[in-house]
Amino acid sequence: MKQIIIFSMSIFLTFNLKAEILPGKSLPNSYHVVNSDTKSKDVEVNKCRVKGYVYVLHSASSRSPLPQVLVSTLDRKHQALSDSTGYYEMLVNVGDTTIFAFKPQLSEVVIWNYPFASQHEVVIDFYLGMDIQMLEVDKPVIYLYSALPLQVNISLNFLGDLSFSYPDYNTGWSIELKNNKIQIDNRSYPYLFWEGESNQINYIKEEELFGFYLNTDTVVSFLENSLTQLGLNSIEQTDFITFWAPRMIQSEYVFLQFLVDENYNEHVASINVDPLPNSSRRVYMLFTPYDSEVAPVKFKSQELQGFIREDFSLIEWGGSEIRSFKNLEYVSIAD
Repeated sequence: MKQIIIFSMSIFLTFNLKAEILPGKSLPNSYHVVNSDTKSKDVEVNKCRVKGYVYVLHSASSRSPLPQVLVSTLDRKHQALSDSTGYYEMLVNVGDTTIFAFKPQLSEVVIWNYPFASQHEVVIDFYLGMDIQMLEVDKPVIYLYSALPLQVNISLNFLGDLSFSYPDYNTGWSIELKNNKIQIDNRSYPYLFWEGESNQINYIKEEELFGFYLNTDTVVSFLENSLTQLGLNSIEQTDFITFWAPRMIQSEYVFLQFLVDENYNEHVASINVDPLPNSSRRVYMLFTPYDSEVAPVKFKSQELQGFIREDFSLIEWGGSEIRSFKNLEYVSIAD
């Protein structure tokens, strides 16, 4: 029987390639193989049985069974976890067309538009490779405000590698703050700018995933309202929205989450400021674009808390676009 291989690097990068497995040919990072699709009288009408094995790829020629992999329909109504031998089995509806296999730290495999037929049994094996996704940490900017003159020193502890800063960060910024203006070496700056790369940034969960899922037609008004709740002023909001909104509206829908203050410190970069600000607000936005009206993950709406500016204040915002489906963390079949 001819084997069909469809390669998938992520939910957004799906290549429509079909090929036979050739001896000695290098295999991609992740893929799936449809071994058979046959009529089965013991499957009920309007259902299709999907089963097979999941393997982890050690190299092009080495693999081993992979337990505790979530195999699921996109809406997560039909799911299975692979057992100690890598075996999984589940029933899907005839109307389902997309399934995926996912385990944290591995490249997920997504099968799009498969024609699951009534009373059929489809045998599909999944092959998952290691996945280390480097995220661009885009345009974190730091605003400083103080009516009184201050000498301020700032350093960052970033979970990644800095790629650019302005003014030059070197080992930190030494700033003279006068009349709410940042001065370094007698030159004024509206804010401090830095960016970098990290493979440690991801959506976070408390008891459950939190965030927002919205049609991008509403992105601008949503950001205006949300950033107002978070305490950003009109200039900070304008800088934020003009940078991020054009990127977010490239898709029809978007999932997003704000990492605020302590979550920013813990999951992106902590900041050392001397002297300590009387008030600070740090906002980091993660977002993933989608073209489906139905949110691909269970989540609760995020609650946004305001803050009060007092005397010496620090405001920072930044963000990352997370393109990979896996980062919404399908970590448990019980979710």
